[in-house]
Amino acid sequence: MANVLQKLEVNGLIDRVLRVVVPVVDGAAAGTFVLPKGAVVRGIDRDTPVAIPGTPTNTNLRLGSAANGQQYVADADLKAQGYSSLTVVYAARNAAADAPATVHYTVASSGGTAASQDGSIILYVAYAILP
Repeated sequence: MANVLQKLEVNGLIDRVLRVVVPVVDGAAAGTFVLPKGAVVRGIDRDTPVAIPGTPTNTNLRLGSAANGQQYVADADLKAQGYSSLTVVYAARNAAADAPATVHYTVASSGGTAASQDGSIILYVAYAILP
């Protein structure tokens, strides 16, 4: 599920924050969200409100232009409770400059008991719309 939380216009740029809830079931998740035409990604933060249970060795998130891709964010371990900024691949910032861009998310855990690895990760995608 994705929804725009904030809209602020400054100097002709429209800043927005897209909230994407990623449900993790049995240590895995996959889905998509869309950046609108003209969007320039300013940053992506993640919130893992409760640590992923089942003692996974890691719970990696990938964001890409295709399923299991890493064009936006390469493997980021999000198993621990916390809020932090993700490292966004610089070249991907302008992926929606000329047309809407579909972003695929993939979550995969390794180690531990997969059947117990249920939780959620919330992504906050900050972007500007160029006039």
